[in-house]
Amino acid sequence: MNKTPDDEKTIQELLKIGETFISKSEYVNAAAILIEAEQNSQLLSDPKLKADLNYQLAELYFKSKLLEDALLPSQIAATLYKVIGDVDKELQACLLTAFIYTEISKYDSAIIQLKSALKMAQSIGNSAMVST
Repeated sequence: MNKTPDDEKTIQELLKIGETFISKSEYVNAAAILIEAEQNSQLLSDPKLKADLNYQLAELYFKSKLLEDALLPSQIAATLYKVIGDVDKELQACLLTAFIYTEISKYDSAIIQLKSALKMAQSIGNSAMVST
């Protein structure tokens, strides 16, 4: 069964709702919405939607102190954002991954993520300076 554009639109709407709940610290409601989005995302063709879903799941788990559960979706989000060329979102996902590593006392991994984030931030700054 292939997903249709309507299915992807539904997932986009669920992600917006989930993001709102996360911003209000309503993690139980956010979890219900994001789990529904995840269950409907199996055949998504849009890598940005997959990345956004994984990022929100990672953020939800991180803020809910489910740190081990947060790690994989944050890494998936960073990878997908890199593939689609969204450097700003990749940077956010990379920083979230570093924060997760710090919270679970994996400091060497956190440092690697932070160095990677710093390189991305510098490249964003350099390209912004060139374009002005």
